Amino acid sequence: MFSFAASDHIIQSQTLVETIESMYIAFTNQRETMRQNTTCECTACKNMTTLDLKICIHHGTFAVDDMGGGRQELSGQDVILIHRIMKNSVRETTGVHAYAAFTDAALDAIDLPEWRATLKPHQEEVEHIGTVSMGIDNLKVVWEERRQASTFRVAHHKAQIHHTADAPISPATAWDYLTEPEHKRRWMEMKSVARENTVEGRYGVRTQYHCAHEMGDFFEKVVSWHPFEYFSFDSIAPGGVTYLETFEIEQTDDGVRMHVLVNVPAPKNPIKRWMTAKSRTMIQGGMDQTLGHCMAHLADLIREDIASGALKPLEASASDAAG
Repeated sequence: MFSFAASDHIIQSQTLVETIESMYIAFTNQRETMRQNTTCECTACKNMTTLDLKICIHHGTFAVDDMGGGRQELSGQDVILIHRIMKNSVRETTGVHAYAAFTDAALDAIDLPEWRATLKPHQEEVEHIGTVSMGIDNLKVVWEERRQASTFRVAHHKAQIHHTADAPISPATAWDYLTEPEHKRRWMEMKSVARENTVEGRYGVRTQYHCAHEMGDFFEKVVSWHPFEYFSFDSIAPGGVTYLETFEIEQTDDGVRMHVLVNVPAPKNPIKRWMTAKSRTMIQGGMDQTLGHCMAHLADLIREDIASGALKPLEASASDAAG
């Protein structure tokens, strides 16, 4: 499979990395489900667990040639390079069997230096091109880490507040609109949104958002992070009231439905619970109204970005990838 995207279609570099990793996680989860559900003794089914993926990623220039009949073809030295490095010695040299190989050009464009330092270095000699240096991301390790990651989320039936927003975009693009600070500032109508704390240069569990609003500051700490599916916050609103918040992405026939689910737990201490019950009720009511407005505003902003050409709708993005 070969796919491509223009650089200006990528909102966050980390999302590109997580797209690649999530593709492998989906493949491996499906493989494991098939393995557990089959009793077939044929050679193909017996060897099912040996199936794995290798993914190569490069950044460069290319020309798009119109082949007629709605078909397009890419050409150029960088296109040749990415095809050539698919036949490589990564497994033999590094011992890594399931991997994403990022060329140095791709890693320069992604610009996540701390994460880059965790990759295993590798080189390939490509005929007529020369030495191609790359970093190897062990996808089996990524899968194991995702399996052990926190799965905390606010369940639909336990949510005290629940609002949605529909948009004709991909789950990865929806993820960027929900997590990237400038987009978050826009649809939440904040004065500023700052994001800090990374693990190996990437945002995820333990990352904190500081959202400055006219009514006060909100502090959000990420407690679960499952790209393109859901993430959850342990949050503090102005006045010190804490609440739990999950943003969830559901795929639909027309794109995505984005959910926000909130639970405002009562303090365990009975005196504090009695003292804060009224303020909790007031804040919960205000939060319900505010989040309903924010989610509607999010859908409007995405439509405006599509209309202005700043964002491609799902249909156009799918057409590009098919090219």
